[in-house]
Amino acid sequence: MTTTEKARRIKEITNEIIRLYVKDNKGIKESEQERAVELLASAIQDFSEIYLNKNADDDEMLKGILAKVKIASNIIDEVKKPKVVIKRV
Repeated sequence: MTTTEKARRIKEITNEIIRLYVKDNKGIKESEQERAVELLASAIQDFSEIYLNKNADDDEMLKGILAKVKIASNIIDEVKKPKVVIKRV
């Protein structure tokens, strides 16, 4: 399998992840982890597009990819924080 074929396969897989995610979550409130997975899949898809499409505006696409990855990272950081509830007795 050539590197171009591998990049196309990566793009196909991420397309499928995003398609299934959107299809399965119609009208359902999504969890934060699911949102992070969607953003990461989208970032990987965009990254493969840079590789496959030599005419793409790499700088702008990389800025968008970086933003998606940072947002996903922030979401994961927020989910990991303990939720402290203080109750008065």
